[in-house]
Amino acid sequence: MARVSAIVFAIGLGVVALNWVTTIIALAESRVTKKHVSPIWIPYVGPIGLTIGCAGKGFPVWTWFLPWALDVGTLAFLRVTPWLVGEMWRYSRFTRTMTIVGRRDNQSAQLSLHRGGFYLLKKKWQREMTETGIVELGESGTCSVDGPDFVLKTDSGNTRRLSSNGDGSYAVTECGDFPENYSLQDWVLHVRNGEISQCS
Repeated sequence: MARVSAIVFAIGLGVVALNWVTTIIALAESRVTKKHVSPIWIPYVGPIGLTIGCAGKGFPVWTWFLPWALDVGTLAFLRVTPWLVGEMWRYSRFTRTMTIVGRRDNQSAQLSLHRGGFYLLKKKWQREMTETGIVELGESGTCSVDGPDFVLKTDSGNTRRLSSNGDGSYAVTECGDFPENYSLQDWVLHVRNGEISQCS
């Protein structure tokens, strides 16, 4: 058991050290190149290993908390955790008010509208095993209601209008410089499962 604790402790110490080394290298490279360089962080693994190792070696309980306060990877991840949780909730099935889908050639699109005025687009390609190319992508942004229509604004500032045909389908027109893979120009999307709602 003591040997296992020592191994786990060593792994934890190694991960914490790796987090610090990559952080220092990224900061130095950013300073030299004047460009943002992201470090590689492995959160939680180091502190968990060190905590298990401390417990196995009989260290005082207060020392178990030190690894959590000293691991830069875990601290950085904890800093963005509220934002990650917020994003997960924003686009979750619990906030979804409507789903609109469409298909064209080997492409399919699923557009979900969410409470708070947000949308999430998922676009997929059906490709042969030997065919190369993009398989799936996602796009998020804000949604507003204009009469029976929806106006979607991407996070990059482009605008997409879904004009209601009055039968649960929507014709798509786009304004802005959409990359080809993201474009839904002239698509017709249909409400899935008879959902009739609004994004608000």
